[in-house]
Amino acid sequence: VRAELPTLHDLEGCDVILVAGPEYVATWLNTLYGIDQWCKLPARRGALYLESSQREDCKFRYEAFTGWFHANFFPDPEDAWRLRAHHFTWYVDGDMFKPCPEEGVKGHVCNGDCERRRLNGKKYTAAFAGTLYKKRMEFLERFLPLIPEINFQTNGVVVHDVGGEGPQLAAELLVNSLREMKIHVALASNNTTMMVPRPFETMACGTFLITYRTKDNPFRDGEHCRLYDPEKPEELAEMIRYYLAHEDEREKIARAGCEEVRRNYSWQGRIQNVLDVVAHG
Repeated sequence: VRAELPTLHDLEGCDVILVAGPEYVATWLNTLYGIDQWCKLPARRGALYLESSQREDCKFRYEAFTGWFHANFFPDPEDAWRLRAHHFTWYVDGDMFKPCPEEGVKGHVCNGDCERRRLNGKKYTAAFAGTLYKKRMEFLERFLPLIPEINFQTNGVVVHDVGGEGPQLAAELLVNSLREMKIHVALASNNTTMMVPRPFETMACGTFLITYRTKDNPFRDGEHCRLYDPEKPEELAEMIRYYLAHEDEREKIARAGCEEVRRNYSWQGRIQNVLDVVAHG
C-alpha cells in the first residue's frame, strides 16, 4: 500500500487501476492528472464509489466522474441502474471482523469456549457505533424516551481516526466495540436508499443486528438480522426488549448472520470480482 500518491509515470506500468471513493478524491485526480492524461493511461480503470447520489446532506455529481473509468461500481442500486453501471454490494474483511480475536492464530481452534468468552465479554446492552449527525440525533430524541429502563450507548463506542491512529488501529477499536454489544442498532443514515457497511461488519463479528429497511438489503429478516422502520421508533423499542429477554433466539440469529456474511460477503471475493470486471470489461 503506497502512502504517497502515484505519479503518472508510476501508473503507466499498471495493468489495472482501481480507485476507491473517487467522489472524495476527485479534486486531486483532476489536479494531479487531469482527465486527458488519465484517460491516456494504458491500464484498465475502475471506480468503487462509497456514497449515493440520493444522500440527503450533500449531492455527488456522478455523471462527471464516470467518464474517467472503464467500469463504475455503485453501492446504491438506483445509481447503478441510472448510470448503466455495476451494483456493488458491501463486503467485510474476514480477517479483521470476526467473532473470536484468536481465530486464525496458529494452534488455536475455535470451539464452545470461544463462544462462552464472547458472550461473557458483552459490556453494552444495546448500542450504536457511528457518527451522530443531525438526522440520527433527531431520531434518538424520539427513541430514547421509549426505553428508559435500557442503557443505550452511543458515543461510548464511536471510533474516530484522530490523534495519529491509522485505519488498522481504528478498525481494531471498532471490532472490539462491536464484539462487546449484545445488540447493535444501525441508526438510519443519510443514504436512505442503500445499505451502508456497518451492518455487514456487525454481523461478521457475531453480534446481533437490528438495522433499518432498505430495498437492497440482501439478508432475511428474522433469520440473519432484524429489520425496523425508522418511522416507527416504538417498533424498535419493542424489538430491543424482546431480544434482550430471549438470548437463545438472539444468538441463533446472530450466528446465522455471521455465517452468511463471512460466506458470501468477504472482501477477498468481492474485490476479485471487481478486478475481473475492470480487466475484462
